[in-house]
Amino acid sequence: MARSSSVVLLALLVCVAVAAGPAAARKPTRRLNGGYPGSGSSPVGGSSPVGNMPPYTGGSPVPSSGSSPTPLGGSPTPLGGSPTPLGGSPTPDMTPPLSSTPPVSIPPVSRTPFGGYGGYGSRSGMGTSGFFRNNPSRIPQILSLVSSLVKLFGPRLLKFFANRKPPTLLGALKTESNAPIDFLSREATASLINTYVYHDFPLSTAEVVEQFNAALQTPELLSAQALKFQQLNEAV
Repeated sequence: MARSSSVVLLALLVCVAVAAGPAAARKPTRRLNGGYPGSGSSPVGGSSPVGNMPPYTGGSPVPSSGSSPTPLGGSPTPLGGSPTPLGGSPTPDMTPPLSSTPPVSIPPVSRTPFGGYGGYGSRSGMGTSGFFRNNPSRIPQILSLVSSLVKLFGPRLLKFFANRKPPTLLGALKTESNAPIDFLSREATASLINTYVYHDFPLSTAEVVEQFNAALQTPELLSAQALKFQQLNEAV
């Protein structure tokens, strides 16, 4: 009888222990940051924010290093310069216009005594067009007195003598016309002779011919080059 009572008591203890186990397993645990889960806690298996990071409020993100964000509604700046505003005036062309009459430089003239040829710059009067007109014997024989200026200076001269015959070398020296082409022909002829007579003349024969043809463009160039030849001739 006593043994049966012990068995029954042991069975009751086992039932009490089994009934108390699930209740103990369901006891809530405390979070690491203190407190219990509330009604807004994340579901099982979800991720929770780390620490006390504030929630995203919708502001602009932090730009990456080295660049600035373009504001909404703004115009980006194109590569290589500033954009031209719509309706603005184009940049004016600042290139200076080419002059139709280039300056004519005069070689320097040395200061030597007057009276007789003493070298270029003596101003002896023995190199002017008038001197060779009055002293044709001083013109070298290599320059024929009947040679046309076209043979001496080239065919570009013909366009100025469409209604008359081009002058000869002596005829160019004798003309008293001050028309640009006649003025240039007279002084260029004297300069051409000076290149043969005086070896210290500042220009060579080829340079006289070249500068003569370069002036056959406008009346202004004709007169400017003729004046240069005249001043060189008077310095002889």
